[in-house]
Amino acid sequence: MASAVDAMQPEIVEPPVEKRGGRFGGQPATDFLREELPYPAGFLAGKAYARYRARGGTRRSPIADLYIGAHAAVCRYRLVTRDSSRYRTYFPTLTLIAPEV
Repeated sequence: MASAVDAMQPEIVEPPVEKRGGRFGGQPATDFLREELPYPAGFLAGKAYARYRARGGTRRSPIADLYIGAHAAVCRYRLVTRDSSRYRTYFPTLTLIAPEV
């Protein structure tokens, strides 16, 4: 399971893994642990969203990446991503596993 290595892989959460092609295709959904969003992560995501809006962001509701980043930060998970810039901006203490740019 993903939790065994304390890492989150948000790119493979939706659509279901069985329907995705490419690198992670074919892994059964039972190989992953789905967790509820901890209350402190919701609060942290809200603070990140306020910073996003203050910096000129136009979305009227929090972005999924902010919930994912906050969840990983609060639980001290490492986050696997191909798009690290937003996570680094709003969650600077978060450990990322990302390709070198």
